[in-house]
Parts: sequence; C-alpha cells; structure tokens
Amino acid sequence: MALLGAGLWWYAGAVAAVVGTAAHGVFLGGALLLLRRLARGGAASSRRLRRRAMPLVLVADVLLVGIGLTTG
Repeated sequence: MALLGAGLWWYAGAVAAVVGTAAHGVFLGGALLLLRRLARGGAASSRRLRRRAMPLVLVADVLLVGIGLTTG
C-alpha cells in the first residue's frame, strides 16, 4: 500500500494517491479481519469474498487505470 501510494503521489499527485489507494485499503482491512476470524477458528466463505471483496477490488483497479489514463 505504501509503495502504491508513493508511486501515485510521484506520478499524479496527492489526490490521486488518496483516491487510488482508498479502495485497496478497504479491501486490505477486510482481508485482515477475515484472517483474524480464521485465526479464532472461524471458516472462510468464498461467497462472502466474491460479493464483498471483489467489487471493491474492481473499483480500485478501474480507478488506478483511470488515473493512469487521465494524468499520463
């Protein structure tokens, strides 16, 4: 996350760094919470990951491509 933010800051500025890393940060937080639940003995659900995590990853990746296309 730090390298992604630093690269975006250098390439496109502070606003692009915040926008580009925001959705990835939310996804990373959700993944860490899932790991915490798994460490306590809980079960992982692929349905939950597909419905909650993947849309965030899609939005984040589209934002990153959009930033690259609009500032490059």
